[in-house]
Amino acid sequence: MTGTLSNGRQIFIALFSQTLEGTVTGKDSTWPRASDFPTSTSLLTNLVGSGALKVDYSFFSAPGLTPYRGTNADLFKADNNAWCMVADLKDTDSDQTPFLFTRNLRVANLAELKGKVGALLSDELPFGGQGVAIVFKSGAAQKLRPDMLWSDVLGGATFTNRVLRP
Repeated sequence: MTGTLSNGRQIFIALFSQTLEGTVTGKDSTWPRASDFPTSTSLLTNLVGSGALKVDYSFFSAPGLTPYRGTNADLFKADNNAWCMVADLKDTDSDQTPFLFTRNLRVANLAELKGKVGALLSDELPFGGQGVAIVFKSGAAQKLRPDMLWSDVLGGATFTNRVLRP
């Protein structure tokens, strides 16, 4: 999971760099908006296409997923993408707000984050019920075990942002 966490941090850094420039993936918002990107796959292809992250698309895969080892955006599919992203963050949102996490965490919006992490994990790849790789709005990255409480991770805050799934 360490390699996946490292890649998540690199995705965050690329997007945050564009945030500082006020040109996130060519849009006029500081953080990705759900109205601009229906899926995390579309956001990632835009990130690579803009040159903000110079990688082939296998970078967005994780253990167990079939990576697409190329640079043709049309061939990069949801099945190759390990990441979910949180849309419509604001600069004023807490740094503890999740920004990226692996697709085995099955939520459609952040309001669903309650209880134990394990209750929200699916058997889906890349990590199934073993845990989730997560990058927060602050850029901090960590593995969350199934027995961890979301309230401990999020400091009791409630967020409602939509999640862009692959």
